[in-house]
Amino acid sequence: MPLSCRGHYDRPDESLTKAGEELRVRTVRGTDGTRTVLTYKGAAVDEDSGSRPEDETHGG
Repeated sequence: MPLSCRGHYDRPDESLTKAGEELRVRTVRGTDGTRTVLTYKGAAVDEDSGSRPEDETHGG
């Protein structure tokens, strides 16, 4: 079972949160090693479903 450590980040004025955006860094440890995942989630594009655009990149 992979373990995950998470951190959410924002600007000092909390402008990401106020805009409904999110920036997250996770370190995932699994049987295949450790990887870091950076995720940006944009503001909701569909209020009914809460659908949000998401970009993610992986590091070593």
